[in-house]
Amino acid sequence: MILHAVELTYVGRFRETVELRPFDRGLTILAAPNEAGKSTVLRAVARTLFDKHTTRSDEIKSLQPAGTDLAPRVAVEFETAAGRYRIEKTFLQSPRSLLKHWQAGTWQPLAEADVADRRVQELLQSTLPGRGATRPEHWGFLGFLWARQDEPVAWPTLDDEAVGHATGSSWRAQR
Repeated sequence: MILHAVELTYVGRFRETVELRPFDRGLTILAAPNEAGKSTVLRAVARTLFDKHTTRSDEIKSLQPAGTDLAPRVAVEFETAAGRYRIEKTFLQSPRSLLKHWQAGTWQPLAEADVADRRVQELLQSTLPGRGATRPEHWGFLGFLWARQDEPVAWPTLDDEAVGHATGSSWRAQR
């Protein structure tokens, strides 16, 4: 997956809409002073890519600006081998999910609500828990690459059905 852009509204310290773009295909480093919102951005991206729009867990509630009941809204533009996509989610009040696909120079709606959430999971080869927010072990291969500050990490193993077998067979095929 290649991350291209992030848009946040009512997320943490970002009460107005903030866009971070463009991210290059190589290594991207978010550098800013302490308390500027770097961890908030990464947490919002992970929740948008991996959680259902209807999730009401503490992880989602922690995205709200302190002392408010505002509904966090996040859009993430990303690319996989299947193409370029934009997932837009509103959490908590009037939850919404809309997946768009970049075609012919414009964003075309592809799916919404639960179907959009499932399509993103398929694109990222991740899984959903029975209830609540996802954890890194649900994030498929990205669970190997995405470690968050101040959170314990449970790395997927090659024995994991969703990650290890696909990665292992791909690796063996290349040898």
